[in-house]
Amino acid sequence: MIFQHFNLIHNRTIKENLAFALRAGHYPQEKQEARIKELLEMVDLPHKIHEYPNNLSGGEKQRIGIARAIANEPEILLCDEATSALDVETTEEILKLLIRIKEQTGITIVFITHELDVARKFFDRVAVMEKGRIVEEQTTYGLFSQPKQPITKKLVGRYLDLTLPEEILVSFTEGDLLELRYQGEYTLEPLISTVAKAYDVSINIIHGKIEYIKKDVIGILYIYLTGPAEEAAKARAHLAANVFSLRKIGEKNG
Repeated sequence: MIFQHFNLIHNRTIKENLAFALRAGHYPQEKQEARIKELLEMVDLPHKIHEYPNNLSGGEKQRIGIARAIANEPEILLCDEATSALDVETTEEILKLLIRIKEQTGITIVFITHELDVARKFFDRVAVMEKGRIVEEQTTYGLFSQPKQPITKKLVGRYLDLTLPEEILVSFTEGDLLELRYQGEYTLEPLISTVAKAYDVSINIIHGKIEYIKKDVIGILYIYLTGPAEEAAKARAHLAANVFSLRKIGEKNG
């Protein structure tokens, strides 16, 4: 297990911290010295072997926490908010380290977090808990692209949704302000320029966002479409046929 606040033994060196974990796991005494060096190499801190925890940065302490947790070659690694006490840059480093260890060892990592950005970058599958129960479980991409439960929709909505100031909304009176949601292989297609050329309409891009969930893509785009009513209807139909969803701003989701 990796803890949020490291939980290292402060009056013991890094070597002694790891040795304690190995002894507790009944690791063969004659192999412990070599295993400690191997673990410190895995977390890129071999030069810290004789340091005390108080002399380490937060990121270094968590690296030692990771080394300690995998010391006895477990099948499952439980991370309890393992990055929430770290800054953004250090969080990235720790996540990359965990991914590398997962690839090297084949260990299963169960990661508890409230940070959706961590889930987006790191997880293969996500389970959402509410009031102590799992209410939804999906692939990470499935959860972000098509959340099913109200709590999941709320969480993902906060992360993905864009908002436009009311002062801007009142200025769009001539045409349609549309929200387009993209998913999968068509997300990066030049749809807007294609529609603008095919129909007698003008399209202004107001706001947009693209998120990468591993190698898959989710996109949200706000556009302002103006033109003759018949041409605008054709353009909306073309857009709707080539995106995951199309919604006129001001109308409720279906």
